[in-house]
Amino acid sequence: MALHELMLTLFLFSKLSPSTADIEAGSQVWEAKENFQFGIAEGNVEDSVLDIDLTSHLSFKYQTNDGRNIFVFDKLLKPNTLRAFLDYLNIDLGSWQFRLFEPYDGGVEELSDNIPWVNPVDCVEFSKSIVGKTIQKAVMDAVGTKDIYYPYKVRGKLMRRGDFTKLYTDANRTDGEFSAMMFLNPKWRKNDYGELYLYDEDIEIVAGAVPKFGRLVVWDSSVSYLPRPPSIAFKKGQLLLHVQFSKSKEKMLKSYADVTASKAIRQAAYDAGFIGSDKPVPNDIDIEKNFVSSSKSLEGKEIHVFDDLFEKEDLDRLRAFIFKHGTYYYDDSDEGDDDSDNVQWIAGFEIDAYIKSRLWNIMQQTLKHITGRDKWFPYDISCNLIRSADHTRIHQDCEPHEDEWTYLIYLTPNWTKNDYGETAFYETMTNDNEIITEVRPKYGRAVVFQGIIPHSARPPSTNQSHARLTFVAKVSVDEFVGRHKAFREEMRHYQGLVESESMLDAMERGLDFDPEAEETEPRDEMSDDRGDSEPDDEMEEEEENEEEPIKIEKEAEEGVIHEEQPDHPVLQELNSRLDAVAQSGGLDQMRNLHRELHARHVTARREAVKRITNLI
Repeated sequence: MALHELMLTLFLFSKLSPSTADIEAGSQVWEAKENFQFGIAEGNVEDSVLDIDLTSHLSFKYQTNDGRNIFVFDKLLKPNTLRAFLDYLNIDLGSWQFRLFEPYDGGVEELSDNIPWVNPVDCVEFSKSIVGKTIQKAVMDAVGTKDIYYPYKVRGKLMRRGDFTKLYTDANRTDGEFSAMMFLNPKWRKNDYGELYLYDEDIEIVAGAVPKFGRLVVWDSSVSYLPRPPSIAFKKGQLLLHVQFSKSKEKMLKSYADVTASKAIRQAAYDAGFIGSDKPVPNDIDIEKNFVSSSKSLEGKEIHVFDDLFEKEDLDRLRAFIFKHGTYYYDDSDEGDDDSDNVQWIAGFEIDAYIKSRLWNIMQQTLKHITGRDKWFPYDISCNLIRSADHTRIHQDCEPHEDEWTYLIYLTPNWTKNDYGETAFYETMTNDNEIITEVRPKYGRAVVFQGIIPHSARPPSTNQSHARLTFVAKVSVDEFVGRHKAFREEMRHYQGLVESESMLDAMERGLDFDPEAEETEPRDEMSDDRGDSEPDDEMEEEEENEEEPIKIEKEAEEGVIHEEQPDHPVLQELNSRLDAVAQSGGLDQMRNLHRELHARHVTARREAVKRITNLI
């Protein structure tokens, strides 16, 4: 299940009434007088605030040596509300942006706390939600004023192990502003680090806050802060909500306009088509002239390397587009699936836009040069973003019975031999393994290989703080098979949305769903924290060496695999139509069916976003 559908499903198991503000106050739950909703903002700013006193939730108060205040609140919001808001940050696919400065792409580095991943949230929309209203009131109660503080800059932030955050100050003293940061990870252990530190003028730590689910730290925005990244043993991401408050309504409206304009620019960039679609397509490229090397596995599977097939202008534009507008999704589930590549950040691209581009034309010519065939068709187009602390895995891109190739283009300029980041190819998927070859990620270099070959994108060295980018296109034997495979993959994601509709219906009727039991059970804080740790090396090796037979169901027609049929009539109808098209072999019918499913999926996702935001 894709990330946005997964987040929606997780949310649906935690109830939040649209007319109830889940604010904890001792044993009471405060009832809100208004129906707070996301998704209805139109630039109008409300001046009403919650009519409650939240000072009873104040756990700690600190002061700098010159009297500026820092406050720590706990249990402001119920866990269900927090989980729902956490899902809100993730359900809008592509909302996360990579913000680290990349000198190759030009521009001037902006000062920041250097947290790499940021999700800009509509501040007006946020101000109408119960989360926004509650944090706003906590800030006003901490300051001890009835003057309204408006949330003018709202961002979800995500840190991971190995990140290099920096001491930063949100505003000047004369601005009279306050900042707030809320911890959003439901589970956190004592050795996971991730604290927030506040500093005095002499750069000594005046206060620190340990991560706890829903804990809110409020401080004078002129106080310098440092978010401490998670420990190297913590595999997942640390999620934070960072809000800046000002008494200026105009400042809030300007921020709202900036976020709205940014979304419009991004959409326009996608509507303009894939990079290079507006330039003449080269009819005949001397592929052999750009040849670097070839390798073969013991089974005869091939790997080919080429340099300078693509124009630098196209590479630069593609790289810039990915950083500015890339539709990223994040997956840190790390559920022990040894067959996955374990790449957390992936930017996806649409097939129909990509096949009109210069890049695809050059790829087609390369594949024809290697295989002698010219019917290849891409079914999966993406860009992987990998950093030094990531833990990628050896994997295969297809099943043994599938005839597929994978085409890589490295988008990492100025890469040196000490930066690592190679792609390693292996003979088998077992522990008793040998290397076929390794390829360095030279800018613009293309690697074309049979998808069944076990391989892994290795992370950069700790010497390299920038991201390793690789553009990836996976291709099937022809358009019919490629569309069929793309349909099945999109159907898997669409199914998650369709099957969630009944739970959304129940939510809108006000029915309860209990949160997952494991999230409510107390944990043993006196343990040695080995519950989430890696297994012992000896045990892991022993278990992995117990090889089980691989069961592969081969079909008469390549790429067609029987799967468990869903119960929902909409899904059954689509699967029946797919089977009929597969039997007839009509390319036009397959093409139209795939495009219809994609359109349905986009519409269903937008509708799900509207419904979940209205519930919050």
